[in-house]
Amino acid sequence: MKTTLIFTLALFYVNLSLFSKTIDDEIILKDGSKAIIEPNSFKVDFENKTVSYKTINSSQKKISFKDFISVEFGANKFQTFKLIGGNVFEGFFVIAESETKKLVVHTLPQEEEGITRYEFHIIENDSQIIDSHIFDNKKNQKSSNLRADIYGKIRFHFPNHIQLLKRLEMYDKNSFAIDNTKILGFFNNPVYFKNK
Repeated sequence: MKTTLIFTLALFYVNLSLFSKTIDDEIILKDGSKAIIEPNSFKVDFENKTVSYKTINSSQKKISFKDFISVEFGANKFQTFKLIGGNVFEGFFVIAESETKKLVVHTLPQEEEGITRYEFHIIENDSQIIDSHIFDNKKNQKSSNLRADIYGKIRFHFPNHIQLLKRLEMYDKNSFAIDNTKILGFFNNPVYFKNK
């Protein structure tokens, strides 16, 4: 089976009033220009480092991570970064953003059938990584322990980010699931929060 990871973000299109937005879905290109994109048309191909989308009255477009800055659609934000120490542009869903740092996540290439690996970073505005965490959806003790560490890391870096912390509580490790798989929903549906 082909291991290309393509996210159809229609699944992530959240219309809850708590998370709803009043601006149009848009992409910001490297030259600073903006384009309105059609709802539910944005897709990410992490393996080939490209995104595809459809603008109003146009056909499907496909561009490289290096050719755009960010896309905001529905309750989601996807942004590209050239992280300090890296030499290529990487794409991440932005989950939280404060004045000084961001919580970003993406999936890693699939190594085993049916196993999804996630990586999140806390990055400063200059794209310096200050904390990272890699985990997966396996149901063994090691994977469960790695998932249990997620809550503390996010709370430590974003202690005053009320909306983010309220959403995180919905996936809290102290649920009845002892394998801590509930937190995967937090990252599978990466709702964007900007601390005001």
